Amino acid sequence: MINLQKFIDKVQGTEARGLKDVSIPLTEAKAMQAELTRILLELQTYREQIAQQPKDEIIQVSINGGTFK
Repeated sequence: MINLQKFIDKVQGTEARGLKDVSIPLTEAKAMQAELTRILLELQTYREQIAQQPKDEIIQVSINGGTFK
């Protein structure tokens, strides 16, 4: 996530200077694209794993008074 953090820092710096445009070299853009693609693929995998889990898991709890009178 280094490339994404660099981009965030660059946008914040540009905004702080009052500029309206951000420009990044193609190599940085490609690196950020690869990073974002990896993040999105991980998110999709996570969503698929969640979807495969049982939706209605029943948890049974029994409480008794023990020796309480």
